[in-house]
Amino acid sequence: MKRKQKATSFLDITFNKGVLEIPPLEIDDDTNILFRNLIAFEQCQKDASGNGNISAYASFMSCIIDTAADVELLQEKAIIINGFGNKKKVANLFSKLCKEVVIDHENYQM
Repeated sequence: MKRKQKATSFLDITFNKGVLEIPPLEIDDDTNILFRNLIAFEQCQKDASGNGNISAYASFMSCIIDTAADVELLQEKAIIINGFGNKKKVANLFSKLCKEVVIDHENYQM
């Protein structure tokens, strides 16, 4: 796993030749509100099928971030820029972000 150097957005995650490349993401006090609002917007769309890019990204990140140790690894790789200063708070943010969110894992893409 490494930081993606040239990304068009934070959704530009790739897996090639056994290497997962993730663009950097700055986490701060506004991150939770921003993601929750974007996820709610996706979920409320008339044709909501669970295929939202932001929802998929949040689900992906919640899969790779479970503990403060996971956050520490992502910080070491410069993938997460932790504006909280508290690794456990970042882990909690992602673990709670997708609760009760409909995500179609069969058509999962970012």
